[in-house]
Amino acid sequence: MAVVARKLELSEIQATLSSSRAEFLAIYGRRRVGKTFLVRESLKSRKGVFYFECTGQKDANKSQQIDNFCYELERVLGAKYKLARPQSWTEALRLLDEMLKSRPEKLLVLFFDELPWLAGARSQFVQSMDYAWNLYWSTNPRIKLIVCGSAASWMNDMIINATGGLHNRVTRKILLRPFLFSEISEYAKFLGLKLNVAELLKLYMVFGGVPYYWQLMPKSKSAGEIVEELIFKKEGQLHSEFENLFRSLFDDHAKYQSIVRVLATSKKGMTRKKIIEELGLTTGGSLNSYLRNLELSGFIESFSAFGNTKKEASFRLIDE
Repeated sequence: MAVVARKLELSEIQATLSSSRAEFLAIYGRRRVGKTFLVRESLKSRKGVFYFECTGQKDANKSQQIDNFCYELERVLGAKYKLARPQSWTEALRLLDEMLKSRPEKLLVLFFDELPWLAGARSQFVQSMDYAWNLYWSTNPRIKLIVCGSAASWMNDMIINATGGLHNRVTRKILLRPFLFSEISEYAKFLGLKLNVAELLKLYMVFGGVPYYWQLMPKSKSAGEIVEELIFKKEGQLHSEFENLFRSLFDDHAKYQSIVRVLATSKKGMTRKKIIEELGLTTGGSLNSYLRNLELSGFIESFSAFGNTKKEASFRLIDE
């Protein structure tokens, strides 16, 4: 499948791969927006590349994640390799570095996908990656380290704007946003969806610009039929997407969903105080953190309401 739109993002990835220095690229954006697809497609036409990809598994413990890492490394290296299982991520990444030393390729691409899942609680993955980058990889111009994550707030705090060992280590970053309507029109044509502008607008107001949702749309059906088939039917592929999406992004997913449900009742938005009242909370507690994470993830936006002399921020939903 060819890449539609994404010219700036593709250009940034190609610049990363063509660079004469070691690169640490962080890509983030909501789930289903096409981060993994973009990385893989960018490498298809490249020759002389050693490519290693490891994807985090939701709710897996450290031992399971390391098993997955070793399996992928064995698969890339060939059937003759059988690796002794490391006990820590420091050992695992050191093993990877040893393998890289013998590779003849001009480009060594290391892709860690769904990084927030890979770096679960007490896994020490981030600390081990920081150690490997500083000690082994940052001085090797052949190495291009790419990390991806759908939990935008986690990626922002732990990688991009990290204050610990990874502070200022990221050399490039890409926030991959959903398609604009003009891009969706192009994408729908590419997918073979025979819809006029009015039908496209109806679907855009429901699904937004998330490529994955548009890939599921049956051809030769009206906007209403598509919404009915994908969302409202119990067997529809997106019938439980609201629940599944929040479960995949946030540990306290029920609290995030309750905030979204409250905001959905007001088109003009709500102040923090009003949200607290609507949720029946006695105190705001960690509400600021929840609101910040929802905003970084692209579900809501904060703004100052016209005529509000107290300059108190209001919040509203922006995700379709």
